[in-house]
Amino acid sequence: MRQRHLTCPCDTGTGFASTSLSEGLGALQCSGCQGVLIALDDYRRWREHHPDVPAPPAAATVAATNEPAFARPCPACGRPMSRHRVGLLPDFRLDRCSPCQLVWCDDGEWTRLSHARLAQALDHILTDAWQQALVAQENRARREAEIRKRLGDDTYEELQRIRQWLATQPNRVELIGLLSAD
Repeated sequence: MRQRHLTCPCDTGTGFASTSLSEGLGALQCSGCQGVLIALDDYRRWREHHPDVPAPPAAATVAATNEPAFARPCPACGRPMSRHRVGLLPDFRLDRCSPCQLVWCDDGEWTRLSHARLAQALDHILTDAWQQALVAQENRARREAEIRKRLGDDTYEELQRIRQWLATQPNRVELIGLLSAD
């Protein structure tokens, strides 16, 4: 990534230095907060040469980080960066500036992405589909917890067993109708 006038979101006044996140993937690292700035063009070129790891499902679990709850300013243009959740409980967010095509990772987040086998999925994480899948999974988990609390674990597990059995039956609709009939 070519250095231009950049201001770190940590606002320590420290500069950026070139670093290597992975073989062939360079980034700029703040000498103050240790966060890294990745140019998406550089990432995509790296990804083309490292396609061996498939994109995992959106439910991937990653370690939590201590990150602020606010949108960071882009180090290049100063506009608020959009925040993108990485996974479910615990999770963290990556910050992206769409106009500048830059992604900010707090100290250690790239390592967490790599350990969770998500480094090659950065483009997927930044999509609306990934974000919507996280919300849907969160809603399913909340709904499951609610049902378990109301009916109990044994009843819930039996319902899941019946549901799986019904899914394999060719006359599933008729069976469901018979179950709900008086």
